[in-house]
Amino acid sequence: MIDTAKQKHKRLGHSVVALYLLTLAVVLIGTAFALYQNWEIRLKATQVDLIRNANISNLLVESALLSASKTLRSTRSQIELAFLKGNRSNEDIHLILMNATRTNDAYSKSFELGLLFFVDEKGLVYALSDRYLSQPIDMSAQYFFKDLLNNFYKRSTVGPLIEAITTRQLVFHMSVPIHDATGKFSGVLAQQILASSIGADLNRSTDSRSFERLMTFYAGNDASFIFPLPDDMQFNSMTTNTNTSSSIKPITQRSQISEETRYLGSAVSTLLALTSQVEIPKSRVRQEFLKDNSLLLAYALSGAVFVSIIFFYLYRLTQRLFIAQTSSMHDTLTGLRNRRSLDEQLPLLLRESMREKEPLTVLFIDIDHFRIFNDQYGHESGDVALQAVANTLLRICQRPLDFICRWGGEEFVAVLPHTNEKAAAKLAQDMLQAMRALQLHVANHAAPKLTISIGHISRTITIETLDEDLVDAADQAMLQAKHLGRNQSFMAKDSFLQRDTHMTCDIANNL
Repeated sequence: MIDTAKQKHKRLGHSVVALYLLTLAVVLIGTAFALYQNWEIRLKATQVDLIRNANISNLLVESALLSASKTLRSTRSQIELAFLKGNRSNEDIHLILMNATRTNDAYSKSFELGLLFFVDEKGLVYALSDRYLSQPIDMSAQYFFKDLLNNFYKRSTVGPLIEAITTRQLVFHMSVPIHDATGKFSGVLAQQILASSIGADLNRSTDSRSFERLMTFYAGNDASFIFPLPDDMQFNSMTTNTNTSSSIKPITQRSQISEETRYLGSAVSTLLALTSQVEIPKSRVRQEFLKDNSLLLAYALSGAVFVSIIFFYLYRLTQRLFIAQTSSMHDTLTGLRNRRSLDEQLPLLLRESMREKEPLTVLFIDIDHFRIFNDQYGHESGDVALQAVANTLLRICQRPLDFICRWGGEEFVAVLPHTNEKAAAKLAQDMLQAMRALQLHVANHAAPKLTISIGHISRTITIETLDEDLVDAADQAMLQAKHLGRNQSFMAKDSFLQRDTHMTCDIANNL
């Protein structure tokens, strides 16, 4: 099928839109790929940070426990020696505890340990490192006491994070059992470890923005250390339950990124059976990710907007070019194609006829006595007449491949593919009848009548006849129709084409 200007424009518009969508897709896919890569890097960095912070927590708690362990071992030896000598008074035990604390403070600058105290076999505390008590404190319900009381051969234990009865600070305890000379359980020596001291060191060693909460567990028990330190209400909700002593339990995996709302990382220390768990909400990771990639997103958005503007301009430019091309290919008065358009389309139609081996017809149409009509009714009426004739011819030549144009002045040319001589003759008669029936409305004049003369030629184009000027042959046939009396059609034959051109000139001169 012959490609029309409208089809070309439509295809060009589709190409511009397709190229725009492709370019936009490349920008968006590239941005999405970059974001995906950055997200994967962020996840790996988050995992590394979580595990690193967990290892740091393990190291700090280990150091505190080792420092407490040294104090407990030396103090236990002194208390057991005092018991062996029969020195069991509160004052004696207080002096031992006080001296041990001073010695630890003198040699250990890393951690600030809390109170050192002794709990007798009944769970009562009479002596602390900073004072001795006239009224005992009952600690028989504390984990560090019950664990050693119920496990005779256990050498030490570490309790969960609690609010100290003595100081109201958040602490956890490392405890060792005290035995008399016969090996009988005589009580527990307990060292408070201040969570605030470990928290201060952790705050200096880590970026607190890289996690929301950190917890360290000893031997799978409840949390011994939590950071940031909770306030009273938060701590009670975390550690108190009506049915169980605590609901805070460790995670044993080294890292876990499968939680629904949080990313979790954990690290295990085999030295003291410590497990530290660090967590951060996914929402915070996403917020930080979007913040860090805001420039990339801004560039991508700007690129998409810029591409959209450029291609919108190109699309509008194709629209204007189509309008300009359409104007250059159409007659302004009648709306039909013009002679330039015929020069462009006729070679294509001829080659199409040759390829399909189908006949092609060219009609040359001229309005009879149009100069007289213009002189009598005026040029404005002549323009109205030309528009009426163009519309009439267009109604008859309405097949998709039919081509009709204004040749110039009062002349028109129609090129009709797939039309043989018989069909051409019928179409010419239809045009003549339509023009005879045409009612023109001219101001202040009776309705004038217009007739036309038509010359037509039909050919099945071959390689030998491809260069024949069929328009000129149809023009000669039209002049012959005028010579025979106008208001009729004349079909050109081969013999007609072979006549001397002087005959055509004589006919034209007589007209």
